[in-house]
Amino acid sequence: MAATATALIAWMRAKADRVVFNDAPSYGCIAAEFTVGSEPCMPIRVWTDGGVPISFSQLKRTPAFAASAARQELMDRLNAIPGVTIRPDAIEKQSTIRLATLSPDQGASFLEVMGWVVEKLRGTPAEKSE
Repeated sequence: MAATATALIAWMRAKADRVVFNDAPSYGCIAAEFTVGSEPCMPIRVWTDGGVPISFSQLKRTPAFAASAARQELMDRLNAIPGVTIRPDAIEKQSTIRLATLSPDQGASFLEVMGWVVEKLRGTPAEKSE
């Protein structure tokens, strides 16, 4: 679980326009913020309790994911990762994936999907990872 969290945080630092931390006293999170047009979008967070929420509602406000079909494609890509189950109604709100369900291989698949999200948000092809 720690290796997957470390990989997610490293990915955020490398790909996000800005990395944001909360200051809640009970538990914390780190979020990847992307600037879309002039608006911030934080589609992914990592919480200290092991939750990794995917904010479909944030993505819905962007041109790339305004159409439900685009959010559905994201949900399908995430659900193709073994151990990940996102309910259909989540494409309108948020769904949390547990770090404990992501092995290093599944974590790598998750980051590939998130790379696709960044590609869509920026309107440019993502770089292939070796």
